[in-house]
Amino acid sequence: MTCESCDTTMPRGHAHAMKLSMEKARLCLRARQHLGRFEILLREEAWPCMGGMAGPRHSLNLVDEYGRHMARIARTLFDAIAVDLNLDRTMLSSYLLEDDGTFRIYRYPKCTNANDYLAMEAHTDSSILSIVNQDEVGGLQIWQNDGWFNIEPISNTLVINLGDLMQAISNDEYMSVEHRVSVNESKARVSLCYFGFPTDSCSISSAKYRKFTYKEFKMQMQEDIKAFGSKVGLKRFKIDAQNA
Repeated sequence: MTCESCDTTMPRGHAHAMKLSMEKARLCLRARQHLGRFEILLREEAWPCMGGMAGPRHSLNLVDEYGRHMARIARTLFDAIAVDLNLDRTMLSSYLLEDDGTFRIYRYPKCTNANDYLAMEAHTDSSILSIVNQDEVGGLQIWQNDGWFNIEPISNTLVINLGDLMQAISNDEYMSVEHRVSVNESKARVSLCYFGFPTDSCSISSAKYRKFTYKEFKMQMQEDIKAFGSKVGLKRFKIDAQNA
């Protein structure tokens, strides 16, 4: 797993920022408890003690334990979606690589000019899915019905975002959700995000997108970012699209 410092019932076609209740998914319980422990490590007054041997070792143990929980949750969610989509079961392990997810801990400082800035600009995730564990400050927003909708923090709840690759695999039945993060003028915000990806050689075929591997998707995304400053994403692979 890569670390970067930073109701399981899913209605078909409505996968926008789904909330996974931990009362119905026991795997989430300890994951949620980690948020407070990470928040302590990220407090400014805690950084000096991180220079000692105990601090880094303790944080690495937290990351490893948290990553294992998230990988299990991601697999449970993806397998449920795979049944709904009648995916080839022999491909499930390549669609979602459990031992190589990416974990990011995000800390967003407070900002007195909160109306003038975003903590993170609008985007979609280039993953199969992501699992967001946000604190009580909030700030996560999704684009829905021609406007930005706040995903208010709910105790004992994780937020699941589906990414570009899930959209391609499902022939647009499960859509990648566009989201952003606003800033808070009085409080810093912490969120823990786990991203699940396929193997580089995983071949994605669907009726609406030309066949491509995850490696090709990443390379195209990097080329677009260099050329345009942001990713183009699935539009590059849409069968009826006029590629720029």
